[in-house]
Amino acid sequence: MTILFDQCNENLAAGNAIKLFADYKVDVLIGPTTNIPALPVFILATYYNVPLITWGMTSSAVLDDSPRFPTAGILSVGSKRYTIYVQ
Repeated sequence: MTILFDQCNENLAAGNAIKLFADYKVDVLIGPTTNIPALPVFILATYYNVPLITWGMTSSAVLDDSPRFPTAGILSVGSKRYTIYVQ
């Protein structure tokens, strides 16, 4: 198991994701836990075709797009799903 912290920084998150995908050849990535670093990591996980599981404060409707991010799963209630539920 390899743990790298993104400090809620999208540049650091993207760099760490590339390191995990290219250097460590991870089978699955868990994280990031907030919206800002999650977007670049979602894009990279799709590019590298690596399953990605996020949790915590990843609630942006932009991330809740399975055709765009087919390898990603969100374990928190996203704002898009919450809006549909409230309606």
